[in-house]
Amino acid sequence: MTALFRSSFRSAGVACVLSTWLLLDGERAFAQPAAQASAAPPVGVAAQGAAAPGGSSLVGMSSYQVGPGDVIGVRVFEEPEFSLPNIRLSDAGTISLPIVGEISVLGRTVSEIERLVADRLRGRVLVNPIVTVSLLQYRTFFIQGQVRGPGTIPFMPGLTVRKAAILAGGFTERASMRRIYVIRDKDPAQTQLQADLNTEIGPGDLVFVGETFF
Repeated sequence: MTALFRSSFRSAGVACVLSTWLLLDGERAFAQPAAQASAAPPVGVAAQGAAAPGGSSLVGMSSYQVGPGDVIGVRVFEEPEFSLPNIRLSDAGTISLPIVGEISVLGRTVSEIERLVADRLRGRVLVNPIVTVSLLQYRTFFIQGQVRGPGTIPFMPGLTVRKAAILAGGFTERASMRRIYVIRDKDPAQTQLQADLNTEIGPGDLVFVGETFF
């Protein structure tokens, strides 16, 4: 009787342990895909802390249209006589190459200028020209009013009113943060727009910082 009881108890214990192990193993199998699903970002969304391909600065550079005052360099591979290492664009926005003559680049991106120059050289002068255009220096923007160093300052990507004021030596004691205005260079009407410290500034824009009356 005692041996039978012990055998039954041992069988029940083994069954209990086996059931518990199967239950835990099933929970782990269920939890693992759920954790993997929660860790993976949705399609088209970059994971937190990871940089998405083609960041904003790359897009800004690729879409930047050159204008008067910008300094560019044009290099034709193994053809120094057709290269322009350093040229500041005039109001006409043209560059001049030997034999080819003047080429209008105003309002074009760097990649567009590369294709334009290559097309003008191809066939007439060179068989298969390889052209590289570099933007060496941006044209200036303007800042006036209650800053310590008003005037013209070379533009840089990612510029805001706050950064523009720093480049101009900072705000004066009488500067009003509620009377900041921007006139866009590309606006034909030259409308005066209300701005704040985080307003983005473009090349050729005019920033005006008003004076407080209190």
